[in-house]
This record gives sequence, C-alpha cells and structure tokens, in this order.
Amino acid sequence: MKKFHAVLALSLGLIALPSHAEVLDVNISSNAVAGDFSGPVARVLPGTVGQYDFGLISRPHHDNGLFQAHGGLLLTGDAGAQSLDLTVGLGARLIYTSVAHERGGAVAPGAQFEARLPQFNRLGLSGYTYYAPRITTIHSLNRYWENALSLEYEVIRGGNLYVGYRNVHVNVDNAGSFSADNGFHAGFRLKF
Repeated sequence: MKKFHAVLALSLGLIALPSHAEVLDVNISSNAVAGDFSGPVARVLPGTVGQYDFGLISRPHHDNGLFQAHGGLLLTGDAGAQSLDLTVGLGARLIYTSVAHERGGAVAPGAQFEARLPQFNRLGLSGYTYYAPRITTIHSLNRYWENALSLEYEVIRGGNLYVGYRNVHVNVDNAGSFSADNGFHAGFRLKF
C-alpha cells in the first residue's frame, strides 16, 4: 500500500512539472502534512481561463489514517468587489482517498476565494470548500467534504507564510462518518 501511495504522489508531481506550476503550497500540523501545486490553465491549454491544481494530504499516525490525492480545475475571476481585491473560483476536483483501511474516489464540486485589501495587499484571507455527495463517489467512500480557511502574510513578493484551519470529513462503509483531518496548520506559498 505504501508503494502505491508513493507512486501516486510521484505521478502527480510529474504531471504538474510540465505544466509550469506557478504556486507551491506546503503546510504541516501536529499530525498531517499537505502539499499543492497550482497554476493557470492557460499554461496547459492556451486561450483558456482558470486554474488547475494537484495535491496530497497525509495523516499517517492516526487511528483512521488518511492519504488523499486530488486534481482539480476551477474557472476563476474577479468577483467585482469595489473596495476589495476578491478572486473567486468555481469548479471540481477528482479525489482519491484511503482512510480507515477503506479506499474510494469522488468528483467533488467546489469553490474557493482569495481576498486582499488594495491598500495593504500583503495581507490576505483565502478559503475553499469541496463537497461530494454519495451520487458522485465510488467504492467505499460514501460522502466527502473538505473545507479550509487561511490568513496569510506576504513576507517577500512571491513568498507567503500563513496559518489556517482545515477539516476533511468523510463517510466510509465500515467506519461511518468522521473527520479524517481536522485542525490548525502552518505553511508557506511560493509563487513563481
């Protein structure tokens, strides 16, 4: 099983490399680590608007253990707020998860946002939510919901530090409904 997870992680990383990923996001908590590569879809498909992302979450030292890999596409744009730089995205993620010795997958529609004050744009608030009801899940995964919120500060142009909160809630065949990852984390985002 560990070999499969390593191969999947390497594959997602290699897929992201030729796509010229523009944001590397890494965060850790007391018992989980997560990483994400994202960038404009136009780098992969010229003439399109939006964002792609590939990511992983691992929480190995927990009773129910969690390994999650995802790939997603979002249509993104300015939300039209006059006194706030607000970018919003709508789209979906394909998710593979191994939790509580159960495996499954899902198509999870979702949304994200990033807000900054124009007069102090080094400070930002961002968040996302993805939800997959039973109809969009396969195998042992019956329901999936992931939410995150973070407050970041741009230390140098292109280099952000942040603190955030993430909750990954799942419902699987043999273990029922529970939070597979829940808590605060700290991380950095490098934009290049």
